[in-house]
Amino acid sequence: MNRMKVGVFGLLTCLLIAPSSLAAESEASLVQRGVDQIARGNYDQAVITFSRAVKSDPSDLQARRYLCTALLKNGQAAAAAQQLEMITKFAPGNNNDMNLLAESYLHCGEWEKSAECFKKALRTDPTDATAKYGLCRTMLAVGDVSGARDLALHTIRSTSNQKIRTGCSQILSQIKERSLVQSAPVGNG
Repeated sequence: MNRMKVGVFGLLTCLLIAPSSLAAESEASLVQRGVDQIARGNYDQAVITFSRAVKSDPSDLQARRYLCTALLKNGQAAAAAQQLEMITKFAPGNNNDMNLLAESYLHCGEWEKSAECFKKALRTDPTDATAKYGLCRTMLAVGDVSGARDLALHTIRSTSNQKIRTGCSQILSQIKERSLVQSAPVGNG
């Protein structure tokens, strides 16, 4: 019985003496746990994990960025846009943040805001292939087929990023399909 009391007392003492170090260790592991959850495609859990990390340290921009990614992947584009608006106020001029904000607006159907953010990113870095590709998608969404085609062609020629090139090629295929459908003769019925 004495051993049990000593064991319980020792455990309580450890918990009372080092709660801040345990909490700090827990906070430091939240971001890594969330990253692992995103990698496994467990976006709803990643949202919870990164929300806890942001609540623990509201100034942690890395945790907020990951939270935005998890929110977008989890279909919560409006919530991601809200977080990203805060991030761009804390750290203006970051093209990755601006592109992610534009992407959030694109998913929300807020085409003008999306285009504005992609254009802002391009003013900061005219060679930003991610912003060009995003702007192509936004232009296509609003029906600016000619602008989307021209920018997609330019982006394919000017980037070595294969993922962006593939995306722009898919945009060109969509444009071609649309034009074929629109020019198809209407049958007599």
